[in-house]
Amino acid sequence: MLIATCFPLFFYSLYFYSDTLMIMMPPLLIYLWMRYEQGNKHYGVLFCLLLAAGCVIRQNLILFLPALIIYLLLQKRMKQVLILSVVTLGALLIMQNSVVQLAEGMHLKSNDRVKMPTTHWIMLGLSEQGRYNYKDFQRTFNKETQEEKRKVTTDEIKKRLHEKSIGALVSLWFVKAFRVYADGSMGYYWYLGNTSTHSLMYDYLIGGQRALFLLIIQAFHCANFVFSSLFCTSFVS
Repeated sequence: MLIATCFPLFFYSLYFYSDTLMIMMPPLLIYLWMRYEQGNKHYGVLFCLLLAAGCVIRQNLILFLPALIIYLLLQKRMKQVLILSVVTLGALLIMQNSVVQLAEGMHLKSNDRVKMPTTHWIMLGLSEQGRYNYKDFQRTFNKETQEEKRKVTTDEIKKRLHEKSIGALVSLWFVKAFRVYADGSMGYYWYLGNTSTHSLMYDYLIGGQRALFLLIIQAFHCANFVFSSLFCTSFVS
C-alpha cells in the first residue's frame, strides 16, 4: 500500500522521472491480477491496459508480460496466454501510436544529438563499478549520430564482456544491487543541478541551496531503515 500510493512520490516530488512513476506499477499490476484471479474479468482488462500504458512510459515494464505468460503456461492455461498477449500488445500498439501522433501534433521531437541509445546504459552497467561515470558519458555523447553512438557502445560492451569472468560479473551485480539501496537517492541532489536553464526556486531547492532536498533524502533513508528493521525483526521472530 505504501508503494502503490504517495510514499515514493513524496520523496521525488521536486523532479519528475519516469522511474519514480514505475515504482507504483508492479504492486498495482499484482493487485489487478489478484482481483482477476478471484473471478472479476474486468480487472483482467484493466491489467492489460495498465501494463500497456506502463510500457509506453518505460519499455522495460514489458518484462511483466513474458513472466506472466510463463506462469500461465506452467498452469496450462493456454487460452488466457493468448487473450492476455493479444489484448496487451494490441493496447500497447494503439497507445504507442497515439503518443507518437500527439508528440508530432505538439511539435515535440527528440534531440538525436544528445539522446543516448539503449546500449549506452548497458555499457554503463558493465563499467568498473557499474555506475554513471564521466568517461563513459563522454564516450557516447561525443558521437554525432545515433548510429555512431550505438556502434561505439556496442563495441565497448563486447570488449567488457570478453574481459570479465562470470565471477566478476556476479560480483558486479552485487555491487549494483547494494548501490540501488544505499546511495541511489543520494545522487539526485547533485545530478539534478546539471542544467543551464532553471528557475530561482529550482536553484534554491536543488541547485546551489539544497538543504531542503538533502533533508528529504535523509528522511527517505531513515524511513527505509525503520521499515527494513521492522521487516527483519518480524522475519526472525
